[in-house]
Amino acid sequence: MALLTPGSPAFAGIADAWFARSELGKEPTCTLFGTVASGPDQPMKVMVVWTASEGPLVWLNGSLSGTPAVVLESVGTQDRWDVKFDHLGEPGYAARHPVISASDIDKLIDDLGLGHELAITVTHPGQAPLRYVDEPGDRKVAVAMYRACLKSMIENPPPKYSQWPGMNLFQIADAGQCAYRQIFSDREFAPYITLWVDSTAGKLVFERETILATPHGKIQKRRKTPDRVNAATLFGKTFDLVEKYEYDLTREQVDALAADLSSGVARKVAMTSPEGETLILGFGGQYSRASAAMLAACRDVQFGKSEEH
Repeated sequence: MALLTPGSPAFAGIADAWFARSELGKEPTCTLFGTVASGPDQPMKVMVVWTASEGPLVWLNGSLSGTPAVVLESVGTQDRWDVKFDHLGEPGYAARHPVISASDIDKLIDDLGLGHELAITVTHPGQAPLRYVDEPGDRKVAVAMYRACLKSMIENPPPKYSQWPGMNLFQIADAGQCAYRQIFSDREFAPYITLWVDSTAGKLVFERETILATPHGKIQKRRKTPDRVNAATLFGKTFDLVEKYEYDLTREQVDALAADLSSGVARKVAMTSPEGETLILGFGGQYSRASAAMLAACRDVQFGKSEEH
């Protein structure tokens, strides 16, 4: 998984065909991603992107150059939409916005959340139709996380900032686990802190990059010396971190951390280099709420609702 640059979306790493993510960009943004495949042909990518200024928009990425006829369909329902594009796509490339109303997008998302397949039929002039059907993935979890992101962004929009807040947030759902990951991307050899949660307990994983490289892969620096980390505020102890360190959490500890993330409270962790330089890492904070809401939605779907989270 590649690191994102400042202003890039915070990736929601569901390893299936469907996933959701939040953004810390120029405005509050939530995105629902899906992949639909049709035999050996190039897969079709579909995104529902919500922004505070424009509301939800659908984007398609695939073999859509020219002026094809496109139909979106929720398989097993009566919901079917003939869509047109707002402008011509670039020859040989497609990342295009089909015109579909916000209420129809909402219905399409509802159908996905109920487990209905999404089919996209593309017909180019003079050619046979191509029908793309999504892989099951985990539609229910992805839709719940997208809805939670939307609710949080509307009710508690992140503060505006004049300078990038120096973090990337990841929301992860995979193999019976949910996670919130914070990457302190403004630091050299960027530290990561990830809260992993399963049905009964959880763990915290601390990681730090050990190589700095150019965009072309040329290594600029290597790091081998450990940092001293005081994780008392995260129910841990003081330990040495070179590349990775992890420890287990009880259900009660997980719930306490999740509650702070949801309320925008930052728990401060001190990381001291061998030279004596100390970095203060704020785990959570005012930009964490949407990601925390997505973590809670993932837990509810994967493990069932509970008064404890």
